[in-house]
Amino acid sequence: PGIIYVKWDAIGANNGTSWIDAYIDLQDALASAVTGDEIWVAAGIYKPTSISTDREATFQLVEDVAVYGGFTGVETILDERDPEIYVTILSGDIDNNDNQTPIITDIATVTGNTTNSYHVVTGANEAILDGLTITAGSANSTNSPNDRGGGIYNFENSPTLSKITLIGNNANIIYGGGNGGAIYNENSNPTLIDVIISNNSADESGGGIYNINSNPTLTNVNILENTATVDGGGMFNYSSSPSIIDCEFSNNYAGGKGGGIYNVEASSPILTNVDINNNAAVDQGGGIYNPYNCNTSLNNVSIRGNSATRGGGIYNKESLILTNVTFIQNSAEYGGGMYQSGGTA
Repeated sequence: PGIIYVKWDAIGANNGTSWIDAYIDLQDALASAVTGDEIWVAAGIYKPTSISTDREATFQLVEDVAVYGGFTGVETILDERDPEIYVTILSGDIDNNDNQTPIITDIATVTGNTTNSYHVVTGANEAILDGLTITAGSANSTNSPNDRGGGIYNFENSPTLSKITLIGNNANIIYGGGNGGAIYNENSNPTLIDVIISNNSADESGGGIYNINSNPTLTNVNILENTATVDGGGMFNYSSSPSIIDCEFSNNYAGGKGGGIYNVEASSPILTNVDINNNAAVDQGGGIYNPYNCNTSLNNVSIRGNSATRGGGIYNKESLILTNVTFIQNSAEYGGGMYQSGGTA
C-alpha cells in the first residue's frame, strides 16, 4: 500500500511522502488518499478544522483506507509504533476552550465543549481506524444527524475500529436526538476490536453505543462509566443484534432502563464471555433490559453488583437463553438477580 505520513510539527514539504515531509493536517492526508493507502499519524493532537465555528467539520474516513496512530515519527514498519505510549488524539475541541484538555476525562464536569465538533469522526465502508483516541465530540444540534454520534457517526457504513479509545464525547439534545454519546450506528455493521469506550454521555439513549438496524461485532471491548439520561447507559439496541465477545460492561448508568444494555424492537444480541458489573438503572434492568420480542443469548456471562428498581441483574419480558450465567450480589426492590415478567429463561 501507499503510505501517507502525518506529523503535526513536520517542517518539510508538507506533502505526506515521508516523516520529514509529512502533512501537518490529517485532513490533507484523507483528501489525498486512494483505495489501499495507509495513513500513518504521529503522536499529537489533531482537530477536524482550524475554523472555530465550523462545527460540521469531521474526520471523514475514506473507503478502503486505513488510518493508524501511535507513531513517534521515525518508524519504517507498522509494528514499531506504540499507541499506548505515543498517544494520537483526534479532538473535537475546535475552538480550544475546553477546561479538560487534551482529553476530556470527566464528561459530567467538563465545560467549554458545547461548541465542539458535532462528530469527531464519520465512518466509511471498509475503512480502518487503529491506535487513536477520540475525544470532545459534542452532538448537540437540534437537527439530524448532528444530534447523535459525538465520537463516531456511522450511517450505512461499516468501518473497523481497532485499539481505539473513545472518551469524553456526548450527544446532548433531548427532544428527538441525543443518542449515541461515543458511537452512533444506523444501518451499519462496524467491527470493534480492543476498544475502550469510557465516560461518554447521551441525553437520550446509548451513552456508549447506540445501534439502530445495525449488527456490530465487538471483541475485547470495554464499555465503562457511560451514562444515558433515559435508556441504555452502556449500549442501546433498536432492531439490532450485535455479537459481543470477551467484553466488559461496568459502572454504566441509565436514568430509565438498561444500565448496561437496553434492547428493544426485536433486538437479539449474543453475549459470549462477558462481564456485566456494577451497572445501574433507575427503573428496570440494572445490567440488561430485555422486553417483549427481544431474544437475548448469554453464554458464560457474569452479572455482578448491578442495581435497579426491578431486575437488578436482568429485567426480562421475553426469552433469554442462559448458559453458564452467574448472578452475584445484584440488588433491586423486586428481583435482585432477575425480574421475570412473562417470557422464559
